[in-house]
Amino acid sequence: MVEHDAKALLITCMDYRFVDSFYREAKELNIEHSYDRVTIAGDIKNIVKPAKPEDAELILRQIEISKELHDIKEVVIISHQNCGAYPELKGVGEDEEMRVHTADLQVAAAKIRERVPGIEVKTFIATLHEGDHQNIIGFVSVE
Repeated sequence: MVEHDAKALLITCMDYRFVDSFYREAKELNIEHSYDRVTIAGDIKNIVKPAKPEDAELILRQIEISKELHDIKEVVIISHQNCGAYPELKGVGEDEEMRVHTADLQVAAAKIRERVPGIEVKTFIATLHEGDHQNIIGFVSVE
């Protein structure tokens, strides 16, 4: 039984450099004060390339629970540049980093849609000036 609804579930990395920006982006997406949140190191890498199978299941189950309890209509995923959970990207160029994140976001979105039919999934990559958590360049929408 749904007692209160949320507009969305926001999935983000736990990286402290992006906390304020995630809140600002929630406002831009019109989900401010009406979203559940899953925060985990590497965000969707846990769905696409999990270190352990239960890592993917943990996130997918949280999406189902959010849908069951708060009747969410969408899942918003924000990955970010320079993510420590992607050590294989250290030292690669920005284009390659964006390519990998884009591909992972697309795969994660497909897996979420398969698991929760009818859910809308929006995906973004947060970009930044290295070393400056106050200076987020922006959020790039990924289709």
